[in-house]
Amino acid sequence: MTAETIEPVSYRTGKADRTVALGLAIFLLILAPGFLWVSGPFLWPWGAVAGFLSALGGAAALTWWRIASTSVEWFSDRGVLEFRPRRQQVELNRVTKIEVRPARMVTLLWSGGRPFRLSHRLVGLEALLDSLRLLRPELFPPPGAEAVFRVSQVGTLAHLAFVGLTVAAGVLLTPWLWGWGLVLEAGALLALGRLLFFAPREFVVRPGLLLIRYWLRRRTYRGLTSFQESHYAATGAIFFRARLTFGRRTVLLDEGSLLDPLRPWMGWVTTTLESSPSD
Repeated sequence: MTAETIEPVSYRTGKADRTVALGLAIFLLILAPGFLWVSGPFLWPWGAVAGFLSALGGAAALTWWRIASTSVEWFSDRGVLEFRPRRQQVELNRVTKIEVRPARMVTLLWSGGRPFRLSHRLVGLEALLDSLRLLRPELFPPPGAEAVFRVSQVGTLAHLAFVGLTVAAGVLLTPWLWGWGLVLEAGALLALGRLLFFAPREFVVRPGLLLIRYWLRRRTYRGLTSFQESHYAATGAIFFRARLTFGRRTVLLDEGSLLDPLRPWMGWVTTTLESSPSD
């Protein structure tokens, strides 16, 4: 949310984001001892496990609320960012590196060998990042001969965990229900194959072509015919998305799954894809 005054400009998360986090934390922390009381003589293991998970979720929600309660003040006349409530100040001329990680919903400003965290849940953050790009363009170097947009591997790890649990369930069921065990193991094999052959690791943009690298294969697209840009909101952050059309084939680039920012370089991406390799 941007303040109405010109100096300083204030950025913070939406009120709903903070309220939901605090309400969830209070609910789960109250629920934890409730599980222990309701369990009675059956406390172990179900009551203890449920109480522990509830307390763990409450602690996570409390951490979410604490992060959501942080605001940032931007003093453009002095080139200073102030993180509140701790009032830690960062001078932009002393920042040595800026890392924008869309999928992780965070931008890291490195100053004095330590990172300062800008959450992408801050309302109006893109305006602040645009100001930083204008003031310190060397910290946002444009792509060179090619641009690589890496894909976050959080989904890959979750996929592997699902495969492992499915295999374990199949192995345990096989001695008693061998048919269901084989079905689970076959399903795990198919899921693993989908991960290895169809889950992108990175998108590489070169003059005249888009290269998608998967774990066990790669695919090339040439001849960009059209593209569409859009934005969407998820988990309190705004993500940029581009739909690239190559004839009858379409590729979706979504910052929600990328570790590298796409929005600032979209003009470069389309110009490069529309050029010929000899340009």
